[in-house]
Amino acid sequence: MGSRSHRQIPVRMATLWLLGARACWRDDNYLLDDTLRIRTDSAENGGGVSALAGLEKIRDLLGQPGKVVRLVGLSGVGKTRFVQALFDPAVGAGNLDPSLAIYADMADTPDPQPIALTSNLAARRTRAILVIDNCPQELHRRLSELVRTAGSTISVITIEYDIREDEPEGTEVFALEPSSPDLAQKLVSRRFASLSDVDAQTISEFSGGNARIALALAATVGKNESLAGLTDDGLFRRLFQQRHEHDSELLLVAQACAPPRRTF
Repeated sequence: MGSRSHRQIPVRMATLWLLGARACWRDDNYLLDDTLRIRTDSAENGGGVSALAGLEKIRDLLGQPGKVVRLVGLSGVGKTRFVQALFDPAVGAGNLDPSLAIYADMADTPDPQPIALTSNLAARRTRAILVIDNCPQELHRRLSELVRTAGSTISVITIEYDIREDEPEGTEVFALEPSSPDLAQKLVSRRFASLSDVDAQTISEFSGGNARIALALAATVGKNESLAGLTDDGLFRRLFQQRHEHDSELLLVAQACAPPRRTF
């Protein structure tokens, strides 16, 4: 594939991703509070920094060609949404230029692959901010080597759930923690306006601040229905089953994989 195609395909992917993000921004502004949600290796940050402070730090880094950032955290805590906020002018100060973003999700088997794309952009000396979602460790290492060469015009942020200590030299690692219960409650209340305050609080506490779990559980609550009186066991069964038929075999698998202290 020629160099022109290398540039066109990812730009289209980035455009679709950012258009989707902007649609969310109009009706679903990124929620922030003062909870320490971002952990770094910096001793000066102690237990971490707020999401806004973390956003602004990452913006400062990615605004410089040759910088490499890795964002890690458990599935469902909002890593991809957090990265979208880096380009959102409504969140904090100094948002990154969306026109520089090139996004690819490795789960979608992108074509061209990030290594070929990065090499092509470097050869053309094109300024770009690469966002590589679901990026395995080895791919991150290879991208880091390419991006950190002298005279680089590219910066990159990779996203993954895996948290390791052996990140490549020159990588700034940020770990995104689950949101606070209050923030999770605001999220589900905004997405599901028919939920009572009590149900929204119940969901936020059960989810442990994990946005994906909170939204999935909220989606199971029908009109004029309430979660009042349900135990953790009942909430889990509702989340596990959602709107599907009961599957006893699948439930047994979940029981086998669950922590020993919890039964379903």
